[in-house]
Amino acid sequence: GAAGEDSVIEPGAHVSPSARLTRSVVWSDARIGSDAALDQCIVAGPVVVPTGTALARRVIIPASLATPGDRCERTDGMAMFAIG
Repeated sequence: GAAGEDSVIEPGAHVSPSARLTRSVVWSDARIGSDAALDQCIVAGPVVVPTGTALARRVIIPASLATPGDRCERTDGMAMFAIG
């Protein structure tokens, strides 16, 4: 199910029932779209992970919070930082 394996979903987060989470943490106010697959990710803050997104070993924050010098990938309103 949406809670996935060894994942934590904080109250106030919305995770689509078809999303797959493995060893991930989703903060309150985050939204995880349909068929998204997150493996070892932290979704921090009011960010939307779009339908069908597949990510592994990332910290995901709203792109508006990333600064120009940050080493991250930006797409679909998300800023993604590699873990490790």
